[in-house]
Amino acid sequence: MPRRRFLAVAATASSTLALGAGARGAAGGGTPTLLSVKRIWSAKDAMRARFTGLVHFKDRWYVAFRESGVVLPEPGPTSANHGAVRVISSADGEQWESVAFFAKAGHDLRDPKITATPDGRLMAYCLTPNLAWFSGDGRRWSDAHEFLPREERFWRVDWHQGVAYTVNSMSAEGGKTRPLRLYRSDPKKTGWDVEDGIPFDVVCADMLPRGYPDGTTPETAKIRMVEPSLVFRPDGTCVALVRRQDDVRGVGTIGIVGTAKPPYTDWNWKILNQEIGAPHMIQLPDGRFVAGVRLYRPLPKDAPGGRRTALVWVDPEKGRVEEFLTLPSGNHTSYAGLVYRDGILWVSYYSAHESKVYDFTSIYLAKVRVN
Repeated sequence: MPRRRFLAVAATASSTLALGAGARGAAGGGTPTLLSVKRIWSAKDAMRARFTGLVHFKDRWYVAFRESGVVLPEPGPTSANHGAVRVISSADGEQWESVAFFAKAGHDLRDPKITATPDGRLMAYCLTPNLAWFSGDGRRWSDAHEFLPREERFWRVDWHQGVAYTVNSMSAEGGKTRPLRLYRSDPKKTGWDVEDGIPFDVVCADMLPRGYPDGTTPETAKIRMVEPSLVFRPDGTCVALVRRQDDVRGVGTIGIVGTAKPPYTDWNWKILNQEIGAPHMIQLPDGRFVAGVRLYRPLPKDAPGGRRTALVWVDPEKGRVEEFLTLPSGNHTSYAGLVYRDGILWVSYYSAHESKVYDFTSIYLAKVRVN
């Protein structure tokens, strides 16, 4: 069987199996149902489309993602290692059009996401460098605004009571691992329109002062924290789902989940029951936590079925994730964006399972009924 056909069959089979007896939702929820999957932006030639973010804003859907490996419009050509941010939009999730394209000469714009601000604007943003663009209508966009401090590498902006929170991606700094820090910024106080940059202040200078729950530290385990996703419960408790990166192998490893009550300076952490990558977690109206993640099988990363994009239930108290649906995916894949609306979970993600090349990735949109 040709490789491309194998991947498509394997993805379909995995999705079907995931909807079987083991797929019943946590906390008594019904069996999830995969309603549809659609490729909404295709890889062209050597172009890669990756790292998605999803939001519903003023009756339209928006997906932000990174494009790389192509000759970009102004400010000039870029190498395959340089990327740009594209935003596409749709009224119904079926027909999509490009509404924004951001590139910066000499810079690789990575890991874009998109969100709606409390004052009624769209914010598309990326890291390396940390830049944000704003729009009131999804078509006319501001110039780039920089997140401060400049030396920090932020990951995802999450909101609680009109205030933006973000966690840095723990990285090596002068041979020493930089602490995992929680930041916040209040748009009502700073305006978020200052030309000098959008200021973020430290809330917690070290979210892991005692190291990992198993007694190791990022230095001794050579495992650092990356890609945090935050959710705030109605009582204000913050839940953080975080991928950990093995610096020796350069791959994801067993993840970690933490909780903290306001003022978010004292964190309780649990190591998860399995490896995850690229988590994005949200809380459903009934209280369940659901996340889009990359999961791994014990195969080489370029082997069919070795990597997949999946939806999981997250139990922060027990430190467990439970897969309930494998999305059609394979090869280079993941980085989901999640939005729950009217009983349907909308999921954007990228994958190369329909490509003959391991990392020629396209953007997909899945709709899942989770009630």
